[in-house]
Amino acid sequence: MIERQQDSSFGMGAQVNPIPPFARPAKDGAPASTKAELRSDLPEWYYPHESAFNCGYHGYKAHKGEPPASRYLSDNVSSVGITMNEADAQRFEAISNRFAVGDRIGALEELRNLIQRASDPLDRAGLLYHEVLCLLEERDTVRAEASLKELTAIVEPNFDSESDVDQINLKVSLAVMTRYADAKVLIAKGDENRALAVLKEVVSRYPKQLSTSNFREVKAETYVRLGILLANANRWLEAGEYLKNTTPLDSLKPVYYYYLGQFYFTVRDYARAAESLKKCFTNDMPPKWFAQAHYMLGLAEYHLLNVQAAKKEFELSVQKADPNYIRKSNIWGWLEATSKALGEYTESEKYRKLKEET
Repeated sequence: MIERQQDSSFGMGAQVNPIPPFARPAKDGAPASTKAELRSDLPEWYYPHESAFNCGYHGYKAHKGEPPASRYLSDNVSSVGITMNEADAQRFEAISNRFAVGDRIGALEELRNLIQRASDPLDRAGLLYHEVLCLLEERDTVRAEASLKELTAIVEPNFDSESDVDQINLKVSLAVMTRYADAKVLIAKGDENRALAVLKEVVSRYPKQLSTSNFREVKAETYVRLGILLANANRWLEAGEYLKNTTPLDSLKPVYYYYLGQFYFTVRDYARAAESLKKCFTNDMPPKWFAQAHYMLGLAEYHLLNVQAAKKEFELSVQKADPNYIRKSNIWGWLEATSKALGEYTESEKYRKLKEET
């Protein structure tokens, strides 16, 4: 098991769960170890930074001249979003823009002021939801958890008993999004088991609401996160069902394909494993993820008898892998075997010596 990453760009802080060992490749001379290890503390590029003001709620819609009761009890809510008076809706839009251009501290202060002024519980709940997501983007888990408690105190006694419906319903939406925010806070705190339970409840209890168009992003992220959390718990077959049945947001694609590729490797679908892993690389990919992804891609290529491609991936992996990972994954052994299979005996001998030294 590799050591926990201390880089501040990693957000989840859970322990590492190894991928199960796989069968030895059929080629003679191949190393016995095909065991990879998987990090469960997610890197910076896991977290979508554009979602705090559009994940679920799509802005506030002002309804001129209508009393609050008629606004919120209407069956004709056309989008997921709290409906407030025009002036406050404009303030919220300004806060959203301020956050988007990088003035996050100022935006959060204004958002808190707007929350404190909100008298209607539905208005307040919607604003608190956005505050939770914004604070998580700022890595302020303590304040995010406090805002979540405020949100839960409003939603649970008032809307938690609402039945799932296949059209946008504001009360049901708030119940869904409170749980979604709860899961995101739990993940940020490293409590993956509870986060997994919350997200599974969301998809089992509110499948109709999640299937509405305004919840596309929430559903996509929920499925990706479920796949990741299940994989981290070594429940790969369950993880694959979620990963295979979603289209990830652009911001989630690197980590999505990283896990999807490892799922396919687990079930020995090496062609799909290679195809997925090739899509996970980014310029800012953390070194250990880079090393592990190239190593897994090398194994997949080797199983597909693409020995030259496999060797290239192992060479890329060893560039950024730490000595402990090189030793446990037997990368020098794989480079020795692939070099030998390609008739590159000088290199094979070099890697054999490196393996012995390691």
